[in-house]
Amino acid sequence: MKLADHLKIIIAAELDDSKQIVRWRHLGTAFHIGGGGMIATCSHIIKSKNDNEELFALTATDQRTLAPLEEIICHPKYDFAVAKIDGPGLHFPLIYSGERLYVGDELWAFSYFNAGSSPPGYAPNFQGRLFKGYIASLFHQERQGVSPSTCEISFPSIAGFSGAPLLHPRDCILGMLYGNSESTIELYRYEEVINQSNKRAESIHRLVEFGLAHSAMDIRRFLREMGIHNVPDGPSEAALNTHHPFM
Repeated sequence: MKLADHLKIIIAAELDDSKQIVRWRHLGTAFHIGGGGMIATCSHIIKSKNDNEELFALTATDQRTLAPLEEIICHPKYDFAVAKIDGPGLHFPLIYSGERLYVGDELWAFSYFNAGSSPPGYAPNFQGRLFKGYIASLFHQERQGVSPSTCEISFPSIAGFSGAPLLHPRDCILGMLYGNSESTIELYRYEEVINQSNKRAESIHRLVEFGLAHSAMDIRRFLREMGIHNVPDGPSEAALNTHHPFM
């Protein structure tokens, strides 16, 4: 089974009286977790729904099959949520069960961006995009209301990639994308002193973006705190040999 079979594109849709979609917005990504039709995503995706909209999971491979999100549970503090959808209870690659990740650990993310526009008269046109990279920074600093720790990825989380799983090359989940952080590089700086009280300066900076992710350890913590205990453990640290010499 292809990776895309396990991914869901989350949309918010307005329906007419006959329950047909008249307008929709692309919100992000979800993936199967555990079994029984359970999917995981970011709570900011769930909370971005307007009162006149309903949330649906669109099957990524055919871009025609829609399932409403049911039994939605958002973590009370952090940016993580689960829901259930009708359909086969697929199992995504398992969540890494080790207690540490390392700067330099390889990972990749695959999800979809919207290359089209909203109805009426226009079918969804989601195209896949693959990022490959590594953990750029990892430290125990809470991002208030978002994540209990900070995990930066070497590539950005583009529109539609919030909720996308981060996968180890050996086929297990190391984390979930939820946002971006920024840093800058000064490319040019010029200063001119006109007189003792007047100075003119200008500079040009290059913006560098990093993806932000929940680590596998944080995801397992969220599930425990939400009372979800039926998600099987994935490979251990020893099985993946994730140790790197950088830190």
